[in-house]
Amino acid sequence: MPDREEWDDGRVVFHYSREHRLNRASDAVRELNEAGPPPKRSLFRTLTSTRPLALAFLSIVTACAAMILYSLTAGDNSVSRLRGLEIKISAIKSSGASYLTVVKKIKGGDPYTGAADFLVASADETFSPRAERLYFTLEKEEVFRFSVPSGGKLMVIAVLDEDRAAFKISPR
Repeated sequence: MPDREEWDDGRVVFHYSREHRLNRASDAVRELNEAGPPPKRSLFRTLTSTRPLALAFLSIVTACAAMILYSLTAGDNSVSRLRGLEIKISAIKSSGASYLTVVKKIKGGDPYTGAADFLVASADETFSPRAERLYFTLEKEEVFRFSVPSGGKLMVIAVLDEDRAAFKISPR
């Protein structure tokens, strides 16, 4: 076996060449090794960086838009402003009857006081229309409750002297 001094001249031999490795590397690896600050990533780019992420993001946005549009267009019109009052009607369904709740709040300077007639009819005509007479006072907020036979969607017309407001209510 030869002596160490015969084959070792004191130089360190590298078998790794970074430049040679980068020449054979892909473009993505070369871009990573370029000098400069890393590109800034935004939340939108992160959510849409790949095709599956972009499709998931698009489906979430579409579902949210559909829910908002549905709630704005197909919801019950259960609130109305009439003669300085805000009238809100809600209904619940229980064993053979629907219970309506009428909430009156004063919203104007000269609110209506006196008799208010409420005509309640079933949209699917499961019962004949009924009329209820309520009396509004100068209280800031009043709550009235009454029952009607159970039916599907209810149509309510509020009559305050010559003014009218119509409501469509789905008992829950």
